[in-house]
Amino acid sequence: SDNVLIASKSRQAGGMNVYYIGYNMDMAIEYIEACAMWARAYNLAADEMEEGIWEDGDKEIKTYIIRFPNSGFRIEALTSRPSNLRGRQGRVILDEAAFHEDLDELLKAAMALLIWGGCVRVISTHDGEDNPFNELIKEIRAGKRKGTVHRTAFKEAVDQGLYKRVCLRKGIEYQAA
Repeated sequence: SDNVLIASKSRQAGGMNVYYIGYNMDMAIEYIEACAMWARAYNLAADEMEEGIWEDGDKEIKTYIIRFPNSGFRIEALTSRPSNLRGRQGRVILDEAAFHEDLDELLKAAMALLIWGGCVRVISTHDGEDNPFNELIKEIRAGKRKGTVHRTAFKEAVDQGLYKRVCLRKGIEYQAA
């Protein structure tokens, strides 16, 4: 919902493009569908989800986009190729970062957007301890890299209503344990 609010605002109000990178196409579609749901819930003027093709040299890359005509910004789900972020401006969300094949290169490309006032959010469940995502967390905690680490344990998420939300989305009756 936060990304919908960002993309729907004017530049003067802090609006910007939002780029989502999951590690597979199903995640991209699910994210864009969730953003469309939030745009409807907030009654924000947004075009319907569209599939797009972005050309990268001799390759065509499928994207999913929601455009906000009032602000001129968009939310776009891209594949996890680092070159997809080059030359763009806005906010980047790297989802399930521990499972991306080349997280270091993705981060390098994403961090370049910061020069234009963007923001990079890295989200993931852990995939063990020996991976670039866990190294990133260690570097931030040690002060070797800028950033903040936010952690939510599964029990904490359930206590805050995760299971209720799952039941609501699946259309099943919630039963407290």
